[in-house]
Amino acid sequence: MGFRVYLPWAACRASCWRRACSMIFCWASFSSSGSLGSQQLRGRAWRSCWLLAILVSSGWVLLNWPARTPDGTVMRIHIPSWNARDVVELADRLYARHEIETIDDHTIEIPGGGTRYVPIPTSQHRQTGVVAVEFPLGIRKRQRFDVSVRQITNRVRGAQIPPPKVRTITLEEAAKIIATLPALTLAHAAAAAAPKSGVFNLGDNKVLCTDLSVFDAVSDHALLIEHPDPDTIKSAIRAAARWREPIGAFQLGMPVSTKGEMLLHHMRLLSVMRWRTAQLSRKSRWRKTMLYYVDLLTAKVQALGGDPFTIPATPDGAIPTLPGQDGDDDTGSDNAGAIEGWLKKLLRHPLGWGMLAIIVLLVIILLLLLWRS
Repeated sequence: MGFRVYLPWAACRASCWRRACSMIFCWASFSSSGSLGSQQLRGRAWRSCWLLAILVSSGWVLLNWPARTPDGTVMRIHIPSWNARDVVELADRLYARHEIETIDDHTIEIPGGGTRYVPIPTSQHRQTGVVAVEFPLGIRKRQRFDVSVRQITNRVRGAQIPPPKVRTITLEEAAKIIATLPALTLAHAAAAAAPKSGVFNLGDNKVLCTDLSVFDAVSDHALLIEHPDPDTIKSAIRAAARWREPIGAFQLGMPVSTKGEMLLHHMRLLSVMRWRTAQLSRKSRWRKTMLYYVDLLTAKVQALGGDPFTIPATPDGAIPTLPGQDGDDDTGSDNAGAIEGWLKKLLRHPLGWGMLAIIVLLVIILLLLLWRS
């Protein structure tokens, strides 16, 4: 099968949900080989893997590792548009204890394993970033680690209480209503004689207001207010709720491989990503994220023993293979890719299908002759 890379601008239009965190399917793998000396010289890049992601403007990132991870595993989230110190300060306010730390102005680090929440500072825009995982020494080939990343947000269903019904009446009409009140008190009688001010409970959730100063208003009329039924209000309050729900998710799968098996793939990936980054507008929200991602790929190719500075930018990753790779088994893949490319060219020809039918027929005749002989 030929080499394929799923690029960010396509993936960010095809989320699982319309508002989901977009997934970038760059298959993540990392090496388990190498001596301690080479690890010290080349850093920790070869024990890392990354995923490009897009997050919405606020909420939480829920990280869940379904299986135990080696001690010393860390995850880093780099988002160029946020301030990492704001994330830590927000976590300080929300949680009594957390292990989120700042690495630089735009990167946080959190230990791997278990289930953890990372708060996202409020932003007016959708934010792009890179999720990176780094493992300690001691991992072995054919091991696999997975982490699911969910975007969580608050949802609120407010109490749908109907508003009061307000009707404007004259002071004369208000005086007549006050005069009909049962058990007319002296205060009511005085108000009925000259209903200039007062608030009267008429029963049946109705209130008569002849003193509009309670509403910071002045007028020569009265208000007859009918409030909603108390049972309706209680039912609306019971129906109100506040909860958290996921609005998007992706999973980062990390199979452990060896340097020899990884180098060619990452060289091709670096070639494609360099080409894609060069095509981005300087105003694109992906530009800083892609530059950071390309820097990570550059460091990883160098840590795997390649020379990233000689890799050209190509749209399809078609660069020369590495000579003398130990354990390199890409010949079959390259041959399959060549056959696939030849078939595509053939089918694009005006007579391609006819030529293909003739070839198939000739092969069948040849097989029959060989079988009969």
